[in-house]
Amino acid sequence: MNICDIALVIKNHLNDDECQQLITEYERKKFTARQEQSLHAYEENTKVSTFKRVTIKETSQHYDLIKSKTENALKLWLDYLQSKNMFSVAVLRNNLQYTTHDFRILKYDVGNFIHPHTDWDHFTHASVSLNLNDEYTGGDFVFMNGERIISLEKGDALVFPANFYWVHETKPILTGTRYTVNSFISTVHSSSQKKLFGEIHEARQKHERIFKL
Repeated sequence: MNICDIALVIKNHLNDDECQQLITEYERKKFTARQEQSLHAYEENTKVSTFKRVTIKETSQHYDLIKSKTENALKLWLDYLQSKNMFSVAVLRNNLQYTTHDFRILKYDVGNFIHPHTDWDHFTHASVSLNLNDEYTGGDFVFMNGERIISLEKGDALVFPANFYWVHETKPILTGTRYTVNSFISTVHSSSQKKLFGEIHEARQKHERIFKL
Protein backbone atom coordinates (compact mmCIF):
# COMPACT_ATOMS: atom_id res chain seq x y z
CA MET A 1 0.00 0.00 0.00
CA ASN A 2 1.34 3.42 -0.97
CA ILE A 3 1.36 5.83 1.98
CA CYS A 4 -0.56 8.38 -0.12
CA ASP A 5 -3.44 5.90 -0.39
CA ILE A 6 -4.26 6.66 3.26
CA ALA A 7 -5.94 9.84 2.00
CA LEU A 8 -9.57 9.19 1.11
CA VAL A 9 -11.71 11.05 -1.42
CA ILE A 10 -15.47 10.68 -0.79
CA LYS A 11 -17.44 11.51 -3.92
CA ASN A 12 -20.67 13.59 -3.75
CA HIS A 13 -20.51 13.91 0.03
CA LEU A 14 -22.54 17.14 -0.12
CA ASN A 15 -25.42 17.80 -2.49
CA ASP A 16 -25.77 20.92 -4.64
CA ASP A 17 -28.08 22.70 -2.20
CA GLU A 18 -25.76 22.10 0.75
CA CYS A 19 -22.79 23.39 -1.22
CA GLN A 20 -24.67 26.53 -2.25
CA GLN A 21 -25.83 27.19 1.31
CA LEU A 22 -22.22 27.26 2.51
CA ILE A 23 -20.99 29.41 -0.38
CA THR A 24 -23.78 31.88 0.36
CA GLU A 25 -22.81 31.86 4.03
CA TYR A 26 -19.22 32.79 3.14
CA GLU A 27 -20.37 35.69 1.00
CA ARG A 28 -22.78 36.84 3.73
CA LYS A 29 -19.90 36.93 6.22
CA LYS A 30 -17.09 37.96 3.86
CA PHE A 31 -16.55 41.23 5.75
CA THR A 32 -15.11 39.06 8.55
CA ALA A 33 -12.77 37.15 6.20
CA ARG A 34 -9.16 36.90 7.34
CA GLN A 35 -5.93 35.40 6.06
CA GLU A 36 -4.05 32.65 7.88
CA GLN A 37 -0.42 31.75 8.31
CA SER A 38 1.53 28.52 8.60
CA LEU A 39 5.08 27.20 8.49
CA HIS A 40 6.43 26.45 5.02
CA ALA A 41 7.39 22.77 5.16
CA TYR A 42 10.60 23.09 3.13
CA GLU A 43 11.74 26.66 3.65
CA GLU A 44 11.02 26.49 7.40
CA ASN A 45 9.65 30.01 7.68
CA THR A 46 6.12 31.26 8.28
CA LYS A 47 4.07 32.28 5.26
CA VAL A 48 0.80 34.20 5.15
CA SER A 49 -1.96 32.57 3.14
CA THR A 50 -3.25 34.15 -0.06
CA PHE A 51 -6.77 32.76 0.42
CA LYS A 52 -9.21 34.10 3.01
CA ARG A 53 -11.50 32.30 5.44
CA VAL A 54 -14.54 32.94 7.57
CA THR A 55 -15.22 31.06 10.79
CA ILE A 56 -18.45 29.16 11.37
CA LYS A 57 -19.15 29.16 15.10
CA GLU A 58 -21.45 26.87 17.05
CA THR A 59 -24.11 29.58 17.09
CA SER A 60 -24.29 29.62 13.27
CA GLN A 61 -27.21 27.90 11.56
CA HIS A 62 -24.72 26.18 9.24
CA TYR A 63 -22.55 24.74 12.01
CA ASP A 64 -24.65 21.57 12.33
CA LEU A 65 -24.52 20.92 8.59
CA ILE A 66 -20.72 21.14 8.53
CA LYS A 67 -20.41 19.12 11.72
CA SER A 68 -22.61 16.34 10.35
CA LYS A 69 -20.76 16.14 7.02
CA THR A 70 -17.36 16.27 8.70
CA GLU A 71 -18.27 13.61 11.26
CA ASN A 72 -19.62 11.32 8.55
CA ALA A 73 -16.50 11.80 6.42
CA LEU A 74 -14.34 10.84 9.40
CA LYS A 75 -16.39 7.69 10.00
CA LEU A 76 -16.04 6.67 6.35
CA TRP A 77 -12.29 7.29 6.49
CA LEU A 78 -11.90 5.23 9.66
CA ASP A 79 -13.93 2.39 8.14
CA TYR A 80 -11.71 2.60 5.05
CA LEU A 81 -8.55 2.36 7.19
CA GLN A 82 -10.01 -0.51 9.19
CA SER A 83 -10.72 -2.43 5.99
CA LYS A 84 -6.97 -2.42 5.27
CA ASN A 85 -6.24 -4.31 8.51
CA MET A 86 -2.97 -2.39 8.89
CA PHE A 87 -3.68 0.35 11.43
CA SER A 88 -4.73 0.80 15.05
CA VAL A 89 -8.06 2.27 14.04
CA ALA A 90 -9.74 1.76 17.44
CA VAL A 91 -7.19 4.08 19.07
CA LEU A 92 -7.56 6.67 16.33
CA ARG A 93 -11.36 6.48 16.43
CA ASN A 94 -11.31 7.07 20.20
CA ASN A 95 -9.12 10.16 19.83
CA LEU A 96 -10.92 12.03 17.03
CA GLN A 97 -13.20 14.00 19.34
CA TYR A 98 -13.02 17.72 18.53
CA THR A 99 -12.09 20.34 15.98
CA THR A 100 -8.96 22.29 16.88
CA HIS A 101 -10.94 25.49 16.32
CA ASP A 102 -14.22 26.37 14.69
CA PHE A 103 -15.03 25.21 11.18
CA ARG A 104 -13.80 27.51 8.41
CA ILE A 105 -15.03 28.25 4.89
CA LEU A 106 -12.15 29.20 2.59
CA LYS A 107 -12.30 31.21 -0.62
CA TYR A 108 -9.55 30.97 -3.23
CA ASP A 109 -9.64 33.60 -6.00
CA VAL A 110 -7.46 33.55 -9.14
CA GLY A 111 -3.80 33.28 -8.14
CA ASN A 112 -4.57 32.13 -4.60
CA PHE A 113 -2.82 29.01 -3.30
CA ILE A 114 -1.33 27.60 -0.15
CA HIS A 115 2.35 26.73 0.17
CA PRO A 116 3.65 23.27 1.22
CA HIS A 117 2.83 22.79 4.90
CA THR A 118 1.45 20.30 7.40
CA ASP A 119 -1.59 20.54 9.67
CA TRP A 120 0.28 19.01 12.61
CA ASP A 121 0.18 20.19 16.18
CA HIS A 122 0.41 18.32 19.49
CA PHE A 123 -3.25 17.30 19.47
CA THR A 124 -4.30 17.13 15.79
CA HIS A 125 -4.63 13.82 13.96
CA ALA A 126 -6.74 14.41 10.83
CA SER A 127 -7.76 17.03 8.30
CA VAL A 128 -11.10 17.18 6.49
CA SER A 129 -11.90 19.30 3.42
CA LEU A 130 -15.34 19.64 1.85
CA ASN A 131 -15.19 21.00 -1.70
CA LEU A 132 -18.14 23.27 -2.45
CA ASN A 133 -17.85 23.99 -6.17
CA ASP A 134 -15.98 23.10 -9.34
CA GLU A 135 -16.31 26.29 -11.41
CA TYR A 136 -12.55 26.84 -11.42
CA THR A 137 -9.33 25.46 -12.88
CA GLY A 138 -6.15 24.79 -10.96
CA GLY A 139 -6.44 24.41 -7.20
CA ASP A 140 -5.34 20.77 -7.06
CA PHE A 141 -4.29 19.19 -3.76
CA VAL A 142 -0.66 18.05 -4.00
CA PHE A 143 0.79 15.69 -1.41
CA MET A 144 4.47 15.11 -0.62
CA ASN A 145 5.94 17.20 -3.42
CA GLY A 146 3.87 15.56 -6.14
CA GLU A 147 3.61 11.96 -4.89
CA ARG A 148 -0.16 12.27 -5.20
CA ILE A 149 -2.28 14.93 -6.90
CA ILE A 150 -6.01 15.14 -6.21
CA SER A 151 -8.58 17.18 -8.13
CA LEU A 152 -11.81 17.52 -6.16
CA GLU A 153 -15.21 18.07 -7.73
CA LYS A 154 -18.26 19.80 -6.31
CA GLY A 155 -19.48 18.08 -3.15
CA ASP A 156 -16.42 15.86 -2.69
CA ALA A 157 -14.78 15.36 0.70
CA LEU A 158 -11.11 14.65 1.37
CA VAL A 159 -9.75 13.17 4.63
CA PHE A 160 -6.10 12.57 5.43
CA PRO A 161 -3.73 12.40 8.44
CA ALA A 162 -2.54 15.65 9.97
CA ASN A 163 1.04 15.00 10.99
CA PHE A 164 4.48 16.19 9.96
CA TYR A 165 4.81 13.48 7.28
CA TRP A 166 1.75 14.69 5.38
CA VAL A 167 3.15 17.74 3.60
CA HIS A 168 0.55 19.15 1.22
CA GLU A 169 -0.26 22.26 -0.75
CA THR A 170 -3.00 23.69 -2.94
CA LYS A 171 -1.89 24.82 -6.38
CA PRO A 172 -2.83 28.32 -7.61
CA ILE A 173 -6.32 28.92 -8.97
CA LEU A 174 -6.01 29.64 -12.69
CA THR A 175 -9.60 30.64 -13.47
CA GLY A 176 -12.75 31.05 -11.39
CA THR A 177 -13.13 30.88 -7.62
CA ARG A 178 -12.84 27.87 -5.32
CA TYR A 179 -14.80 27.49 -2.07
CA THR A 180 -14.05 24.79 0.48
CA VAL A 181 -14.71 23.96 4.12
CA ASN A 182 -11.73 22.88 6.19
CA SER A 183 -11.28 21.56 9.72
CA PHE A 184 -8.56 19.94 11.79
CA ILE A 185 -9.59 17.09 14.07
CA SER A 186 -8.14 16.96 17.56
CA THR A 187 -7.95 14.98 20.79
CA VAL A 188 -8.51 18.10 22.91
CA HIS A 189 -11.26 20.73 22.87
CA SER A 190 -10.13 24.14 21.60
CA SER A 191 -11.08 25.77 24.91
CA SER A 192 -8.27 23.83 26.63
CA GLN A 193 -5.61 24.00 23.94
CA LYS A 194 -4.17 27.44 24.66
CA LYS A 195 -3.42 26.47 28.27
CA LEU A 196 -1.94 23.11 27.24
CA PHE A 197 0.24 24.66 24.53
CA GLY A 198 1.56 27.08 27.16
CA GLU A 199 2.41 24.20 29.48
CA ILE A 200 4.17 22.32 26.67
CA HIS A 201 6.24 25.40 25.81
CA GLU A 202 7.14 25.90 29.46
CA ALA A 203 8.19 22.25 29.82
CA ARG A 204 10.37 22.46 26.71
CA GLN A 205 12.12 25.56 28.03
CA LYS A 206 12.72 23.92 31.40
CA HIS A 207 14.67 20.89 30.18
CA GLU A 208 17.88 20.77 28.18
CA ARG A 209 17.55 18.85 24.94
CA ILE A 210 18.70 15.25 25.04
CA PHE A 211 19.11 15.07 21.27
CA LYS A 212 20.53 18.04 19.36
CA LEU A 213 19.67 17.21 15.77
